[in-house]
Formats: sequence, C-alpha cells, structure tokens
Amino acid sequence: MRIHQTIRVATVVLVSAVSTIPALADSSPAVHLMARIWLLAGNATDAETDTVLARADALSGTISSCEDFRLAHSPGLFRDYGWVSLDDIPPEIRAIAVNQSIGIPSQGIRQDFTVDVFVVCGRVTLYPAPPIHRW
Repeated sequence: MRIHQTIRVATVVLVSAVSTIPALADSSPAVHLMARIWLLAGNATDAETDTVLARADALSGTISSCEDFRLAHSPGLFRDYGWVSLDDIPPEIRAIAVNQSIGIPSQGIRQDFTVDVFVVCGRVTLYPAPPIHRW
C-alpha cells in the first residue's frame, strides 16, 4: 500500500532582527516596528504642528540603530509594536515598513492627532517552498 502525503513548508529569509520571530500564522511578510509618537492637540495650529515635526525630524537625524531609537531621550512616547504582519499595517505606514532601511528612522509623519517616527528593526519574508512528497 502506498500513502501519498504533501507537506508544505516555508523558507524564511531574515534581513535583520533584534528579537525572536514568532510563529507566523500565515505566509505574509512581517516587520519588527518601533515608533516615537508626539501627541497633537485637536486644534493644533500649523505652526505648532511644524514645531513638532521639526523635533521629530531632529530626533531622526541622531539615530543610527534600533537600540539608539529605543534609548533616545525624547519627549515622544516610545512604542515597540514587535513583529507585525504587513497586512496589518495601515497603507500610509506600509511603504515605510517595506522600504525603510533597517535601524534608520523615518522622518516625522503627520497623522490625525500625532506626529510619528517609525523605525524598522527587522524584516522577514516568507517564500513558499515547493511541496515535499513522501511516499
């Protein structure tokens, strides 16, 4: 009697990482994402927003690694999102997650009520491997 079984595996290509990669439930690419967030008042003027953007950009210019970003003395709130699927990242941030160099912060990004700086600390892409046939 012959039993035919197909098993799918994935090949993981890791660009850089500062933490353990969790088991991903699907085959979508993921990034390790950190952010500094400056809150804006709902009625912030253009001048106030420009001041916060300048502070965010000044911070970006002093950072050259994820560890620097984590330890930076900044009034912005620090957030480590950990490993996030690209599918779960809003479209306006996804381009940064895909294209930003590892460890190099983005410029300040104006959101509705915040100015954010993002840094990608790792990127993993899953390429489906061909099926393994067992006889």
